[in-house]
Amino acid sequence: MPDFPVPDRYVRPDPEPSPSLPGLAKSAVCTLNDGTQHRFPSLGDYLDHYISQGIVENGDDLVSNYGHLIGEIFFNWISTGQLGCLFAVQLAKKPRENGWYPIVQLRSLDEGINIAPSLNLLLDTASESHEAAAVIFPDVVTPEQIVLLVNALCADPSGRWYRTEAEIATDPSGNVSYIGLRWILKGGQAVNYVLGFCNIDTMPQTKRSPFAALFLRIRETKRTPAHKEDGRVQVHLADLDSTFHQETHDQVWELTRKKRANHVEPHMTTAARARITFSLSSELVHTLCAAREVVIEKDPSNP
Repeated sequence: MPDFPVPDRYVRPDPEPSPSLPGLAKSAVCTLNDGTQHRFPSLGDYLDHYISQGIVENGDDLVSNYGHLIGEIFFNWISTGQLGCLFAVQLAKKPRENGWYPIVQLRSLDEGINIAPSLNLLLDTASESHEAAAVIFPDVVTPEQIVLLVNALCADPSGRWYRTEAEIATDPSGNVSYIGLRWILKGGQAVNYVLGFCNIDTMPQTKRSPFAALFLRIRETKRTPAHKEDGRVQVHLADLDSTFHQETHDQVWELTRKKRANHVEPHMTTAARARITFSLSSELVHTLCAAREVVIEKDPSNP
């Protein structure tokens, strides 16, 4: 067959889910604020599925030898709706067509301060053809390891990774501390709210994914007010194209607002916000790197 030219930023379409695949178990039970319970797949459910298919032997085999499946698990988990965001559910059904790029990072803590330059290169390259990237850390599991990861990233010699306490409230109970991780995009003109996920008790259930992960907006295109942080435009996942027409977009946003309010535990409302990457026990605060002081400027046209 003759070769046909393909458009710029072309990606191979995501295949439609096979109807012959057995249903995935959903053993994670989330109690919502209206008293109902919803079930979502846990890491164990995904692992059991792959073991039953003869694809992997166990969890260590999955992590060590099947990184591509780890990316698929994370995107599939988003599509199940535990995040409480209907836009994410829609986009996660065809992540590559919507410009999402998975990066599975093994042994990140062994790399120490070299982890940030390595990820910067991967993210910068991905930004040439993608809209967002999910960096997944399957061997980062405990709160202490989350702190080590944040500290290693913020030791970036280029200064492109940092944590800030600007616009981040404190937990009234004093039991939890919030980490606001930021990443400066390649051009230096925009900075990203890094959305964090991990399955630990101090995280809201909307962010308790099968693996620890950082989800980033890696392009500068804005669809929300252009607030600035130290002179750089703040970008985040809400700047992604929802793929809906405006009227439908507005309807989905209203449904998402109600759904998220029902999913997020009342005492974890702050922790569930996009500007918060991780919420950890306050006992770990003294082990965190120093926060960077930044100046916030609100978009005068939409403060």
